[in-house]
Amino acid sequence: MTHASPVRLLSLAALCLCAATDSLCAQGWAHARLGLGPMAQRIKHEDCRLLIIGDSNSLKTSSHVLGGAICRTWQPDQFTGLVSPGYTSSNDGLRIASSMTGLVSFPRRMADIPSGDPEIWSNGQDGFIPNRAWDLVADGTGLAAAAAYCSAELTRLDEYPGGDWAANTALRARLIFAHDQTGLVALRYRALRGTANSAYVHFTPHDDAPRPWIDWVDADVPIGSGVVRTQVRTPAGWSNHADGGLPCPDNCTPGRTFFHVAQLLYRPNTQGLQVDSIAEAAFTLSDHLPAAGHYDDEALRGYLAATRQPNLFLVLVGQNMKPDELNDIEGLWRNRLEMLLDRYRSAALSLDPNADPLFVLVSPWSTSDASDRFERIAAVLSDLAGARADTGFINLLLLAGSHRHIDGTLLLDGIHCGTDAAANTMAALLWSQIDRELAGQPDIVLHTGGPMLGDIAIQNGLMLHVAPGTHEGPLLVLGDSVSVRGWDNLASTLSATAASTAIEARAGAVVRASRVHLTGGGGAV
Repeated sequence: MTHASPVRLLSLAALCLCAATDSLCAQGWAHARLGLGPMAQRIKHEDCRLLIIGDSNSLKTSSHVLGGAICRTWQPDQFTGLVSPGYTSSNDGLRIASSMTGLVSFPRRMADIPSGDPEIWSNGQDGFIPNRAWDLVADGTGLAAAAAYCSAELTRLDEYPGGDWAANTALRARLIFAHDQTGLVALRYRALRGTANSAYVHFTPHDDAPRPWIDWVDADVPIGSGVVRTQVRTPAGWSNHADGGLPCPDNCTPGRTFFHVAQLLYRPNTQGLQVDSIAEAAFTLSDHLPAAGHYDDEALRGYLAATRQPNLFLVLVGQNMKPDELNDIEGLWRNRLEMLLDRYRSAALSLDPNADPLFVLVSPWSTSDASDRFERIAAVLSDLAGARADTGFINLLLLAGSHRHIDGTLLLDGIHCGTDAAANTMAALLWSQIDRELAGQPDIVLHTGGPMLGDIAIQNGLMLHVAPGTHEGPLLVLGDSVSVRGWDNLASTLSATAASTAIEARAGAVVRASRVHLTGGGGAV
């Protein structure tokens, strides 16, 4: 709504302002963001290596998920790298496939986990116990000479806003793999761009460790044009006949295995944004803690080191909850979240005592739960961010609003996105708060039940979030550009009496109202 002269629009009385000093907002409606300054600065202006920790926001499926949406919407011109697991990973940037030449592969071994399995550590994204769900588990049985165990390929980068971040620039490729007590003797790794190949880098997943652990090998990507790919190959002189014939290294022996964890492609010596994620289907917050047995602290440190030591952790948990957590969100669930933050902080500092790990807590969003669970989660996250100097908060629940404004068939909730557009919607809501933080633009949440405030002077650049309920005013807009956004136009109402106004805007001001119901009063709308 744009007006050339002062116009009285609607009226607001009986409002409660969710101020920055509040620990928890009434009715669970927490801040839009809190304590985000250092995190926003790192994301937009520094060398930021982002690791998403969550429920199932980063599953290895063909659907497009939050990690890919961040790649497409968060400063794609400044991307420096992507970490991806193997096997049926999302095609949002890094696709990995097996050679299908007779290797033994178990990408999602979810059932019948041996009770005495000692191999408990992280493979980085989808499945944390080697015999549970590995990206690629292979032995030498049936492989042809010089066969590729697996390959990775950068995809769709020309579709990113700003173009292909890997084009015409130096790149490094990193294979992240597992040492194992039955490891293969020798393998080769190389990178390709178009028709140009790098030299082979030999590496040995040997078997002299008391327990499995994570390692990596790097290769330079050739300069040039064309698709960027990597290959893990068998040694020169390989034969799949262990009983004679051509030379056969020890890794022809059945039962000698190779565990592929993930691959990383990145621009060296360049500041920007690198993206990775750790999650699995049906994961809960407690599954990221040591007691769950999915990955121990030594494995966590190994994975963080292999993926270039992430320095920003985006935590998106709470979509899935165990019964005891659901029954005690403000107590048990919050305590476990603090344990998660402390665990990752300790792991980062153990790798580099001078590190400065930062955390962004994101409230989940859902269309299928009519309880107040998600409002309570948001309130806990906001309160926790206010108590920690290393932690910021973005209220995705508040920003997304009611599911009526987002197609529920494409976005079932805040972590299960069926299309690029749905995932981009969630990522863009987070990114807009990062931009607003750096621009110094305030966010205010209005909800009922508070004291009479009278006229509220709204300054330039404000985003006013109207929580469900009926709000009566007046509201005075002093800025040139103000946005008013409700939860839902059926639930958020701005009303005025016949003798009053709700919003008064200065001459020439622009007031953008969405997702709100305007009613009553004698002014123009």
